[in-house]
Amino acid sequence: MRCFAAVPIPASHQQRLKGLVAALQGERLPVKWVPEGSFHVTLKFIGEVEESLAGKVAAKLAEAAKGVPPLGLSLEGMGALPARGRSRVIWVGGREGEGKGDLARLASRMDTALEPLGIPREGRRFSPHLTIGRARGPLKEADREGLLREFAAPAFLVPEVALYQSLLQPGGARYTVIKKFPLG
Repeated sequence: MRCFAAVPIPASHQQRLKGLVAALQGERLPVKWVPEGSFHVTLKFIGEVEESLAGKVAAKLAEAAKGVPPLGLSLEGMGALPARGRSRVIWVGGREGEGKGDLARLASRMDTALEPLGIPREGRRFSPHLTIGRARGPLKEADREGLLREFAAPAFLVPEVALYQSLLQPGGARYTVIKKFPLG
């Protein structure tokens, strides 16, 4: 099964993101937009794991979440990856707000906890963001610039993280929560 650990986005913010995506769809670019309900901030992409290992992955993630206080997160800014050249991913940034938690520290703890299970550490520095769309082909510079808008949503409390299963389908990925882990 293909899985990842992420911060779920509350329904109120899912609605705001849905509105942003609706506005961007007017640009008629070759982009597959993420549907409402599927927005999340990935902390750790785990990849393919045997179903028999899923329980151990969940236990390690619960261990990593324990002792990390709830944190505040706001959504602001937009961008495209890669930043130069022909971008393929359109994202909204995440910015930590009030709260005592630290997303980067939590992502690192997850890396450390999962390593003994043979799940490699992330090679890149953690940068909180959520994907709102994926280009069907590389976007040209002018198209990318046309997509970028001012966006901001108020901070919300992150009381938990979740382990998701990602099921790849012809219409796009479908995410299902396997288990939630409270912070604190």
